[in-house]
Amino acid sequence: MSYKNNNSTVLVVKPDGQTEKMDINKARLLARALGLDLVEVNRNSVYKIMDKGKWKYEQKRLKKKNTYHAIHSKEIKFGMRIESHDMDTKIGHIKNFLEKGFDVRITVEMRGRERRNPQAAMEKLNSILDTFNEQVKYDKINRSNTQVSVLTHSLCKRENNANRNDEAGKDNENGNSQENN
Repeated sequence: MSYKNNNSTVLVVKPDGQTEKMDINKARLLARALGLDLVEVNRNSVYKIMDKGKWKYEQKRLKKKNTYHAIHSKEIKFGMRIESHDMDTKIGHIKNFLEKGFDVRITVEMRGRERRNPQAAMEKLNSILDTFNEQVKYDKINRSNTQVSVLTHSLCKRENNANRNDEAGKDNENGNSQENN
């Protein structure tokens, strides 16, 4: 029970919603008789008869329900020296995550001497993206000293291949167009 005020008469809100002015001791007895708590609502001698534990639980539940849930995303990391079977396995994981609705960040990590040639990491990332045959939509390619990454969004038709070609720093010189597939 939570009551700090010892005034003789207080305003009490009963469980059925009715309000009544009564003696503080009578309010305490009524709360005990109902098996509930007498809770001070306002410092101006206003009390409410309620189940405080249930109220706290509902408040916690509502707070949890109303919190913003971040977009779920997964990250798959590739090394520069990954074998083809391991690469195929990770690409299968990426496809499964995308089908389930997750965003997937694909990262190619460079270690040691591999950092001297970031273009090789771009080529590796482009080869990974090419395996999806224009089925993924993605943001711009991010570069750092140790890794190259891209965030893919969904299994759908890519709208702009020029962005990837510009980011990779190469044009489609081979004549192999992605749009022919």
